[in-house]
Amino acid sequence: MLVRQGPGGQDGIIALGGYIHNNPENSVYADQFFAGVVDRGFWAARPQDAMALLFTYNTVSGQLGKVQAQELELGLPLSNSATGVQTHEMLLEVNYNIHVWRGVSFQPDFQYVIRPNAQANIHNAAVFGFRAHVWF
Repeated sequence: MLVRQGPGGQDGIIALGGYIHNNPENSVYADQFFAGVVDRGFWAARPQDAMALLFTYNTVSGQLGKVQAQELELGLPLSNSATGVQTHEMLLEVNYNIHVWRGVSFQPDFQYVIRPNAQANIHNAAVFGFRAHVWF
């Protein structure tokens, strides 16, 4: 927690980050790096609302990239249903969790995907969505 702003254990600005490594010989994604911040309790009138910002960087298995480059050269369909050689992708995400009432929240979400599906031949994409959480 970088800054505390309320009495709750999660009220404040929290930094997060991580790294995930998969075996590139049997997984499409080899490495994933992520960093973000979550801010909860910043608005006194809505103490259970939270806003988050996240950046993710994914790399694709070098093995898969080599196979796809050979398939492309030979005019074959690319593995993993790709339309171009896959290398890496980046994702920026912003969301706002709205506490509706006890046990119910609604979370609008915006994502900007750079190199969707880890391919340079696909235009960057803006994605809007939402999540609804209901706890009994």
